[in-house]
Amino acid sequence: MRPLHPPRIEPESESATCLREIIGPQGYTSTLHLTADELNAFRMEIFQQWMQRIASAAPHLTERAQSLGIARYHEMAVELDHVKLWPKAERILSPEAVTRLKRLPLFSRLRRTFGEFSIAEGFHGSTHVAGLDEIYWRLVRPQAASDVGPLHADFWFHDIMEMKGRAFPQQCFTLKIWIPIYCEPGRNGLLMVPGSHLREWKHSTRWVDGQPKPQFDDVAEPVLIPTAPGQMLVFHERTLHGGALNQGGQTRVSVEITLVFPSEQTLVDRLQREAAAA
Repeated sequence: MRPLHPPRIEPESESATCLREIIGPQGYTSTLHLTADELNAFRMEIFQQWMQRIASAAPHLTERAQSLGIARYHEMAVELDHVKLWPKAERILSPEAVTRLKRLPLFSRLRRTFGEFSIAEGFHGSTHVAGLDEIYWRLVRPQAASDVGPLHADFWFHDIMEMKGRAFPQQCFTLKIWIPIYCEPGRNGLLMVPGSHLREWKHSTRWVDGQPKPQFDDVAEPVLIPTAPGQMLVFHERTLHGGALNQGGQTRVSVEITLVFPSEQTLVDRLQREAAAA
């Protein structure tokens, strides 16, 4: 009598893994990574914009900025008005930079993973930058609590700031891509609340500098996701997240991109097809 062998279980595709983690109980995935060349491309585009802004606003510090580099920005930030120097409008990459980055293999990989998508258009304050695919970056200095935002779901911003119908279609679904460009795993990065996309959370609206912002009015237990430079976090528009206080010795630099899909069902259907094909 031949011995019985358990049926062979085929490994799950990367696409199915990412979709299952985002749509399922977790609400995010950390599976995807930039290549070394892609990480360097993002670093170069951000560094050039950072240098141009400093050269324009504080030309006397240009040489020092060039010498220190962006990861040591905090060492010269005491000589600058950080808040006025870096509103979001100054951290949205130019159309030319976005065009160069969109040529990277990264975006083909994202389409193989998630299917067809568009990128949300530029939006800062109440200003909609029509026609610009928005890729923007952040600076988080060591021990600077003011550089990180509170827990929130992106969906709340979309609603409060009336972004739907402007930055992207009224009826749509979004995923956020957060990419650490310079970071120290376990010492800075993004806080997430696993599974938070599956329930409603109490929140309200507060006004900051004349702009509406969502305020978290509930209790949750966020965890710091340890990510290496180039290791992406991709998460559901209802997943609670926020910046972690930078406990490291470098300025944390990260990038954000919002992917837009016709509906969440589009991704559910894709996951089902991936599962059926396995």
